Amino acid sequence: MKLKTIIVEDEKLSMEALSMILQNYCDDDVEVIGKAANVDEAIRLIKQSHPTLLFLDIKLDAADNGAFEILNAIPNQNFTIIFTTGEKKSDKILKAVNDYGALKYLLKPLGIDDVINAVFAAKANQNMSEENNTLKDMNKTLAALQYKKLEHKIEIPIRGGTEYVSWDNIVMFRSDANICHVFLSDKRTIESTKSLKYFEFNLPGNEFQRVSRQHIVNLYHVGSILNSDGTTIYLSEKCTAPLSPKYSKEFYAALRRILGSGNN
Repeated sequence: MKLKTIIVEDEKLSMEALSMILQNYCDDDVEVIGKAANVDEAIRLIKQSHPTLLFLDIKLDAADNGAFEILNAIPNQNFTIIFTTGEKKSDKILKAVNDYGALKYLLKPLGIDDVINAVFAAKANQNMSEENNTLKDMNKTLAALQYKKLEHKIEIPIRGGTEYVSWDNIVMFRSDANICHVFLSDKRTIESTKSLKYFEFNLPGNEFQRVSRQHIVNLYHVGSILNSDGTTIYLSEKCTAPLSPKYSKEFYAALRRILGSGNN
């Protein structure tokens, strides 16, 4: 992609010379989208055109700091700056580099090789910025995915603290007096200080279903349902739960929704 370039220069011959060098030697990398000869014109052009490269003469409108006035008026400088000047004052060079992040500082009269090298450096700088932006986007995506993982966890209050468990890792809940046992797919069992009612209100209804007064099961962990002495649900990790007639209709309807979504 070509660098969208603006030339800011109040000397007509210098502007024409730079334009000619860019056109004849840097046409593959540069597209000159505008030229300005004074501070006000430059500010307006930069704000309208959003360049990626700016050739900027420091001394404009007979002002020693004309270029700096322009940059101070542009709060979001998403472009590479190459300063040009006929002066050799070290303080100007230091200010341009340290305060305004100039990539290059070219002395007039501009040499062809100097301009080519400056464009090459600006192109490399743009590619690096694009790579950094890509990395930032990737990091944002990863952060969002990590956040989604956190969203799929539930707080399980335990004696002395809290444990955070992924919904997918929960096989079932079973209440026992004032304790709720949480059975996990990694063969662990957590004893929570909260009641079954607490979890019933905090679990996603599309994954978990109450099946008895004492049990909530994860529908994705259901392996089989057998009718012998009553109806028993067999789940992962050799967990079992009775299916009460009171909850059977809702349980079978929820299980059919799960099976139907799996076939899509």
